[in-house]
Amino acid sequence: MAGRFGEAQSSLSVAAQSLRDHFGTWLALAWAQLLGEQPEAALRTFQHSVLLDRNFAESHGSVAVVQANLERVEEA
Repeated sequence: MAGRFGEAQSSLSVAAQSLRDHFGTWLALAWAQLLGEQPEAALRTFQHSVLLDRNFAESHGSVAVVQANLERVEEA
């Protein structure tokens, strides 16, 4: 929220490696990447969160948002 996306990414990367199976941590990391203008990294991280919990709708929706922003409408 403070706009320090690089700092958030660093902290969340450490957390994601420590909590490898916690999809919410990966989801937060992906949002920090997206807001830090790294859409391709965010897409990969969102996709990883989907693999961890295929039932969490926000992960699927987030993948679609990034794909749409990358003009990959059919994939979205």
